[in-house]
Amino acid sequence: MKTTIEIGQLTNMRHVAAAAAITQRLDTVRIPSVNTWLRWLRAEHSMIRALRLRIKIVDLPYYVHVHLRTHGTFNDWYVGSQRETSLNPVDYDRRKAPQDAPISLMVDTNPQCLIDMSRRRLCSAADEVTRALWLSVKREITLCANAYIHTIGSVMLPDCLYRGGVCHELKPCGYRPHYEDGVV
Repeated sequence: MKTTIEIGQLTNMRHVAAAAAITQRLDTVRIPSVNTWLRWLRAEHSMIRALRLRIKIVDLPYYVHVHLRTHGTFNDWYVGSQRETSLNPVDYDRRKAPQDAPISLMVDTNPQCLIDMSRRRLCSAADEVTRALWLSVKREITLCANAYIHTIGSVMLPDCLYRGGVCHELKPCGYRPHYEDGVV
């Protein structure tokens, strides 16, 4: 099973600029520079949610999609069903299907959701397969030719780095100091 990942763009920076103009009470809509976009991403300004991306993942283990959906609030998920329907005549009993049975999914998302999901799914305490898959998603985003999409990868961080190098997990992995160790 070879998992493949595709990143697509549903809205463009003109859409983001229009949202920014409204929030800033501006009459003119100006597409931000990539540096300004990075500042907006780091500040998690509301207008970053106006950029909508579509991520398609083919042949991921079934249980991994649950891990992604758990921390993927405000996303639109389209997940391959294990249920038999007239359009999907599966040849197995779904009640007995293994947790690692391959499925495909598509998610319509935005940079804020990617930041939030990365905080949990890039953590070393996350499931190893889920973490590897999310690192692959991040890699695909950073490889995008579009500089605005490419920049999103730089803010997709595990929670300990997001929170200034301090771990706040209930069961820390040991990668960074834990807040209970008196580092805050």
